[in-house]
Amino acid sequence: MSPKLHPMQDIVLKNGVPRFRENKAVRFLLEFATRKGLTLQDLDSMTFDAADRMQLAQLLGYSIEGYAELHYVTPEAMYEVDLRATELLSNRAKGSVR
Repeated sequence: MSPKLHPMQDIVLKNGVPRFRENKAVRFLLEFATRKGLTLQDLDSMTFDAADRMQLAQLLGYSIEGYAELHYVTPEAMYEVDLRATELLSNRAKGSVR
């Protein structure tokens, strides 16, 4: 059974690459924790559920390609991400997104 998903972070184009919109507060907290010796690899060994892990990756601004490679991303979540990224890229091709 798939975990209940959190709201999905917006997808934006950054240097032409579809990515999740980064949350600067979450990024700051990760960088602060890293300076104190706690990394994303340490978090991976903890018992957070897939929904929380997926949301964290989104809030950190993962690229869609990088997100797809994460072992905890569910097929259902990836399907929604692909739909949104395809729409974003399609709108860009039509000239309505910069």
